[in-house]
Amino acid sequence: SVYGWRMIASDINSSSISSAGEIVAANGHGDLIDVRHQGNSNRSIFDGVLRVGENIDFAMCNPPIYPSMEAYQAENARKVRGLSKNKHLNRKRGKVMR
Repeated sequence: SVYGWRMIASDINSSSISSAGEIVAANGHGDLIDVRHQGNSNRSIFDGVLRVGENIDFAMCNPPIYPSMEAYQAENARKVRGLSKNKHLNRKRGKVMR
């Protein structure tokens, strides 16, 4: 609030959205921080968050938090398999993801 910046906070988890909204309100920053829920989206981290015609100057995110090392490793393996499936598409664009 020192600089008058306005921010958008978003999450895919409804409980996190409720908690964030309560924290924003309790600190009197409802006019500066807009808390928005992002539904399921595979296209962009901004899908369902930014509104038509809305622009931002800066974006920041937190990495996902996993309940265990096993959960992290399983998700990482899933992502690597997904990247392998699309390797031929990236070559067509002149990029090879490894």
